[in-house]
Amino acid sequence: MILEVTPIISPLIPSLCQRPYPNHPRGCPNYGKKRGCPPRPLWNHQGSIYAIVTEFDFWGHVEHMRSLHPLWSDRQLRCCLYWQPRARKVLKSEILAFKHLHPDYGIDPTPEAAGVDVTQTLKTVGIVLEWPPVRIARQVALGYLTALPCGDRISIRGNKASSGTSYPRQTLCPECVNADEVKDSPKSKTEVQA
Repeated sequence: MILEVTPIISPLIPSLCQRPYPNHPRGCPNYGKKRGCPPRPLWNHQGSIYAIVTEFDFWGHVEHMRSLHPLWSDRQLRCCLYWQPRARKVLKSEILAFKHLHPDYGIDPTPEAAGVDVTQTLKTVGIVLEWPPVRIARQVALGYLTALPCGDRISIRGNKASSGTSYPRQTLCPECVNADEVKDSPKSKTEVQA
């Protein structure tokens, strides 16, 4: 489902990844290392922001795993290694569908890393996230219209969906490529083939 939202920002959200959990006394080992992980700044955007929300039948998954592995502990049955890849595959499909309808929008598949309180943001539009999931595990990405320093956009070709259809991505106009605010923009000031 796709819902227009107003993100609720909290500087405490990225620090949740530093909370200890079994075998990780300092929290997630990817914190500050992996792309998409916190801490990172909130994207510069304009206009509407959309939540792309998918649902995974977590209870059904746990019961299926219980039938396959009757001696497993509850922690093993709920282990994210066994269900998140399928849930993320569904989210990726929804993201591609969203990008097809909104090619000018950027996608943030991990808005929590930028300080978005996804739980409170979705609560404002009537969706309650279960923490930890019991029946339904929801995957959430945010779509936003990128606000560029000058407001101009050029397309970069090559953002292909698995179907082979090419969707345009957006980047800075040639004058803004060397702007101090943008460090990851293409090196060329002309259209780039990805």
